[in-house]
Amino acid sequence: MQAGDAAQITAQQQANWDRHAETYSEVVISNDSTDLATLQVISAIKQHKNLPAAGAKFLDIASSAGRPAVPLAKAFPDAQVTSTDLSPKSVSLVSKYAEAQGVTNLTAQAADAQNLQGFHDNTFSVVTCSYGLFFMPEATKALREAYRVLQPGGLFVVTVWAWPDTVQMSEVFMGVSSILKGNPVGHGDTSPMALLPWDISAPRDVQQALTDAHFADATCTEFQHPLHMTVPDAIKFIVGPGSQLAPMLDKMKASGRENIQQEAVEAVQEATSKIGRVEGGVIYLENTSLLLTGMKPSK
Repeated sequence: MQAGDAAQITAQQQANWDRHAETYSEVVISNDSTDLATLQVISAIKQHKNLPAAGAKFLDIASSAGRPAVPLAKAFPDAQVTSTDLSPKSVSLVSKYAEAQGVTNLTAQAADAQNLQGFHDNTFSVVTCSYGLFFMPEATKALREAYRVLQPGGLFVVTVWAWPDTVQMSEVFMGVSSILKGNPVGHGDTSPMALLPWDISAPRDVQQALTDAHFADATCTEFQHPLHMTVPDAIKFIVGPGSQLAPMLDKMKASGRENIQQEAVEAVQEATSKIGRVEGGVIYLENTSLLLTGMKPSK
């Protein structure tokens, strides 16, 4: 990918997440939908043999509205957690979330995980990234930056959705996109990662990418991360004004599709009924995720 293209995509991602942050916080964070991934990250850190007994420094990249950064700060009260995100709006929500949880050992600031220029080499005991790498057009740069800022013996912990056909949430997004483009669910470009810009060919290749970034003892473990949300929340999250698909819907409306919002609601209902399970006004989606870890070798 050309540097100019990556910069443009990164700027688009920032704008998208500034727009999407409130909705993500209200639907996903408030409903504890990321708890399972957060628990996986915390468990991996607790098993890390090199974690300092006191004075540990954690860096969470692509924090969005504060998961796992805020729960990490609560789980490790003697550590200092730095939460970062490309989106200033997300950063403000992390601060509000931390305050609401009574967390005082966390600071939040805007930063691009692909270029952590504000952080010195060998600074952090742990770096985490939960469901953020695939939004980065130069994710391999983010891996190298995580390695750079880790202390020798430090731990990097990552979660990503597995791929290609084990993540019903991603399939719903692509199913809605296909329906609105005139294709039935399961036809056309329905790759769950097709809307994402990242430069790693598939999530399962992250383990090799960690090794390529000089991490030692890279591991990859599957875990199940089912999601459920009410139908109104799903509509808000997938096609609402603050959704990831909102820019596409804006373009369709500008092209003359005046009823695109109603079409989008119907597309969500169709896609979720075919891909997931809908019972009692609640949508249930089964997803497989990957937990990856790597260590910066001790000198």
